[in-house]
Amino acid sequence: METIFAEDRFAVELEQAAHDAQGADWNQEILPFLFDLRDLLAEWGVPIEAGAT
Repeated sequence: METIFAEDRFAVELEQAAHDAQGADWNQEILPFLFDLRDLLAEWGVPIEAGAT
């Protein structure tokens, strides 16, 4: 189970690094629910720094 989470974390970190380097989200989503998830996170998400205790 830890391996799956490590792989997910690695993928998310790479996507975040790409976003930071590009200054935008250039991902070409193909799954319709990801558009809804992206909108939800943009509206309700909390930056990690702001949510850290």
